[in-house]
Amino acid sequence: MSWNKKITVNYHFIESAREDFFTDFENSMTALLKSTETNGSFDIQDTIFSWNIIGVEDITEMPTYFVSLVRKKDMWPVWIDDDNNISEINIDSGFLGDLYYAFINPANKFILSMAGTTGSSSTAFKRFLNEFSKDASIRLVPLFEEDIVKKTLSWDFYKRLTASINFPNEDELSEFKMTKEGALLGIIDEVGGLKIDLSITAPREKQVLHATQTRDLVKALLNNDYCNKLVLKGADYETESLDEFDLKNAKIKYVEEIEVADSFVSEREALLVLKKAFVDRNKELLHINI
Repeated sequence: MSWNKKITVNYHFIESAREDFFTDFENSMTALLKSTETNGSFDIQDTIFSWNIIGVEDITEMPTYFVSLVRKKDMWPVWIDDDNNISEINIDSGFLGDLYYAFINPANKFILSMAGTTGSSSTAFKRFLNEFSKDASIRLVPLFEEDIVKKTLSWDFYKRLTASINFPNEDELSEFKMTKEGALLGIIDEVGGLKIDLSITAPREKQVLHATQTRDLVKALLNNDYCNKLVLKGADYETESLDEFDLKNAKIKYVEEIEVADSFVSEREALLVLKKAFVDRNKELLHINI
């Protein structure tokens, strides 16, 4: 019986302390595909991961590897029979796990990942990539929405502004207090703190924040290196459809609801979604000027 599942594809760039990682990874994939061993497993802190190189996709001039990864579940549901007897699920071989899929392009240093069941696909694939790294230095850097600041600062009205500022020491706090926005938040000095968690909200239905002052505060906090969270919620009068973005962490994601034939997303279903996700953001991933 088919059912609908919301799929979220994450975009990341791959970073490594060793530049030769990308060539080594491609060489490893090529060698594995030529052999009969296109799958394998590894374990991290008693958690087993099983991977499979499904194939190579020609979405760019250089190879993009279509890979599946299963993370063993440490806990799983119980079994209940028709007489309401509850017991563990007996598994003679193998294991139950969470399924993930990814497009990995070492030449252009990007990865698109998604969950075929539940869980964090990017975390799982970071571990997978580190298995092919000599120093386990792999980092996944999200693709951010470059125009998100321009978009949000052009909104007609704002409903909420949330910010988090963490100062490393008193000197940096003192310098911040000398600014206009620092004067507004001067209470932090009165109580001897170094971290500000700020939330300004217009809770009533027709109530909005002062647009000009909100924009000014946002611009100032964007340039503050110690502000690590800056969430703005607002909209345009034309649509009045509220959006919310963290301007410090505006991650781009591809979201689609698909019809799933089985209890999990199949390789064919995942392949179609990942291809559409790539097309949706291929210019940013390939660093093509838009």
